[in-house]
Amino acid sequence: MATWCRPTSTSTSRRLRDEDGTLRLMGCAVDVTDHVNARRVRDDFLSIASHELKTPLTTLRLQIDGLTRLLSKAAAPTPAEVPPRLDVIRRQILRLERLVNELLDVSRIAAGKLPMTPEEVEPGGAGQRKWSSARTSSRWSGGP
Repeated sequence: MATWCRPTSTSTSRRLRDEDGTLRLMGCAVDVTDHVNARRVRDDFLSIASHELKTPLTTLRLQIDGLTRLLSKAAAPTPAEVPPRLDVIRRQILRLERLVNELLDVSRIAAGKLPMTPEEVEPGGAGQRKWSSARTSSRWSGGP
C-alpha cells in the first residue's frame, strides 16, 4: 500500500493493523530546516530594515517638532535658526528615499523583474589584489 505525507509538519505517523492483527506503525518525517532558516533570515532582514527606516523618521520628527516650537514662539525665528534644521530634514528624506529604493530593488531582484546588464569593469585596488591572490592560490593548488 503506497501512502504519502504532506510536508505540513515535521513528522506524522499512523497506526495500522494487518489482517492477522499485527500492529504496524507507518510514519513520515519531513526536514523543515530550510524553511526555518529562510524564515529566520526574513525576520532578521525585516528587523534591520525597520530599524534603518525608523532612525531617519525619528530625526525628522524631532526636527519638525523643533521647527514647530520655533515658529510658534512670539518672536519670529532668526534667519540662522531655520536653514540648519531644513538641511537635516532634507538629508534624512534623501536617506529614506535611498533605503526605500534599495528595498524596492531587492523585491524586484527576488521577483526577477530588475533588468541587469552585465558589463566589463576594470578591477581596481582591492579587486585587483583579490584577483592576484586567487590566481596565486590557484597555482599553488594545481589550478591554471
